[in-house]
Amino acid sequence: MATGWRPNIRQNAPSLERLALVGNSAFHTIKSTVSNQLSLQVHITNGTSETLRFESKDVSSPSTQCDIKKGWEVQPSRAGSMRFSDNMHLRFTVYCTLDDEKLCINAHISSSGMKCFNVDFHEEVVKRTSYFKVIGGMPEFMGFGSCSNQAEGNHYIATVLHVYEDRSQIHIYLGEKKEEKLLQSFSDFLNSDSWQQLRFAEWCVEHDRNLLGNVLFLAEFSAVEKGLPGTLLEDQAFTLDLLAATFVTTGILNVSGEVLEASLQMWKPIPGASDSRVANRPKYTNYCTWAAQKDSQVEMEKHIAATRMLLLVAARACAAQLRNLLEQWKGGGTFNEKRVISSTSSTGSAVAEGTDIRAVASAAADAIKALQPPDTFQLGLIKSLVVNGISQAKEYAQKREKLLAAIKQEPNSTSAATALQYYYNWLPLSERLFVSEKDSGRIELFSPEVFSDLDSSQPTDIKTVWDSLKSVEFLEDMKTNSMSGELFYHSTDNVFMVKTISKPEGKLLRKMVPSYQAHVKSEPRSFMCR
Repeated sequence: MATGWRPNIRQNAPSLERLALVGNSAFHTIKSTVSNQLSLQVHITNGTSETLRFESKDVSSPSTQCDIKKGWEVQPSRAGSMRFSDNMHLRFTVYCTLDDEKLCINAHISSSGMKCFNVDFHEEVVKRTSYFKVIGGMPEFMGFGSCSNQAEGNHYIATVLHVYEDRSQIHIYLGEKKEEKLLQSFSDFLNSDSWQQLRFAEWCVEHDRNLLGNVLFLAEFSAVEKGLPGTLLEDQAFTLDLLAATFVTTGILNVSGEVLEASLQMWKPIPGASDSRVANRPKYTNYCTWAAQKDSQVEMEKHIAATRMLLLVAARACAAQLRNLLEQWKGGGTFNEKRVISSTSSTGSAVAEGTDIRAVASAAADAIKALQPPDTFQLGLIKSLVVNGISQAKEYAQKREKLLAAIKQEPNSTSAATALQYYYNWLPLSERLFVSEKDSGRIELFSPEVFSDLDSSQPTDIKTVWDSLKSVEFLEDMKTNSMSGELFYHSTDNVFMVKTISKPEGKLLRKMVPSYQAHVKSEPRSFMCR
């Protein structure tokens, strides 16, 4: 669990206010995890009745590598992806056809970060020339102002459902134009912060309890997608399969089986595993064994694409069932647009002394490296960040557990209850975001569920952590000779230690979480830290 990243405080850095602005900025350098290359992967889910076909591409440099070529297509109810990479500068345009319409995908990335990404529908006016008339488009939504996350054609619409935090991957959903409002509501819910999603679930308990499973599935799908960036393929495959086996195949969702049948046929059990539709319990060791096999990466990527397609089809069906409730909820004054985490945002909010710590958590955490030397207020700021992050995690975990328990208690839900408990105990990758309504500052919790049932002999659930660290008075400084320049604290009861870490360390720990979880569960007497 983490509430933000903190680089080395010994480095010279700009002012706290300036770093807070950079901390929330949409500009990120996109670097491949295996080299120094810039890279971008675009995932497309085709929810239309027509096949999306590649027509042509235009790249700015001969050194640009891409895996899309003639014959590439995405059939109805299927998913596909395209990858682009280069060393210092990446600019490309891809043209595809969808029935009689043209879809244009364009991106511009440099070593300083993503400059723009846009999707347009075009109509060919004079067929013998290359002149096109723009019908409707999605402007440059990352880096320059705010804009829509949808592009409209004559009959179809493209919706950006999810953008990875490091801007390395983007998910686009193609649907019928008549679904425009539905897809916008779908996108708004997926991109709402975790508190807003949970409050809608609580609202549904009172207004239509039968749809509670749909809401919780959408909330979990959103958290899982946010938790996947930078992780191993086998961990992504296990996490997505766990989500699908728990919610899609157990009858928890209030959707028609006919809607899911085509996607279920594409979702095959991995090598060495039983049929996921029957077992509902994917085993992590099977995925590790699969990953160790020669040339397994391509097959694993195909499996991930098929699972994601199933989840997206199920999510869209859930959104359709929830359409009326979402409109009622939005009209009731409870929905807050400030809690929608927009991919279009390009600016952050400055942090000033005296600002409510709950409003600036993530930005302030990124800005701590500016402290030279740290004063009393600044050290208090760090402690308050830690305590507030734990407080948010505790309150959210208690409410989420209560809602999951409500599904378990439904009549004839024995298999669902078993699957939900297994999911609750084994979910390895997630990211829960809590956005301030005051200035869009955010607290980010990474994989908080991992520690809820990690080791029964040494409780590490959030309530235990909260009992030891419920206020700044319970957090004491530790004097160390650490060469990293990081800060160390311990709880006054000496049960927990808190250490700040750099962003690269945070990414590494996040990548290790699934294997760490599996190891501690299989070796409860391990001396590894909890």
